[in-house]
Amino acid sequence: MQARSKEIKRDLEFAITRNTGTTVGSTTTAATMAGIESYLTTNIVYAAAQGNATTAGYSSGAVSAPVDPTATGAFTESLIKSLSKSCWDNGGEPDFLVVDSFNKQAVSGFAGIATLYRDTDVKSTARASILGGADIYISDFSGQSGIKVVANRFSRGQTALMLDFDYLSLAYLRPFNQKQLAKTGDSEKRQILVECGIVVNNEAAHGKIVGLTTA
Repeated sequence: MQARSKEIKRDLEFAITRNTGTTVGSTTTAATMAGIESYLTTNIVYAAAQGNATTAGYSSGAVSAPVDPTATGAFTESLIKSLSKSCWDNGGEPDFLVVDSFNKQAVSGFAGIATLYRDTDVKSTARASILGGADIYISDFSGQSGIKVVANRFSRGQTALMLDFDYLSLAYLRPFNQKQLAKTGDSEKRQILVECGIVVNNEAAHGKIVGLTTA
């Protein structure tokens, strides 16, 4: 049961971070929520040419899936600076940058990283460490706490999400619960149910970098 609960939470994280639009439900088909990429329309920075890329966002009770750009570009520090400025100008103060594994390492390679070494007392038995990863990016608009750089194995590599969790939440129609089903011999069966959807309280508080290279 514990493993299956974690599986559901991973599936939920996958759905939240994608670029899917909403699906209207019917008597035979369940409604589906849109991924967070599809909501963000105000603060968008393109890694290369925008081309025909669009994000329609929320309109008339539905959220449309965005159209991706065909051109891609490398993740650079200037992209983060542009996006954090755009979010701040529109009233947001995002404190999380969600990226895939490839672009997490790209962020760690930014020239602005403070130090690659950690001092260790010569009398100490603790092992010395070489710091090869950047976990926090401090921009002109993030304050001293900075923007936490988080690798996510479920989000799309070509998009980096800059999020303010004060303006994100989950709305539960049915919270996590389990029900015991009919037994088959000595086998016990249980069912885990949950119904929820992401709520983007203010899409202008967040932003995204689109069209990143992933290899």
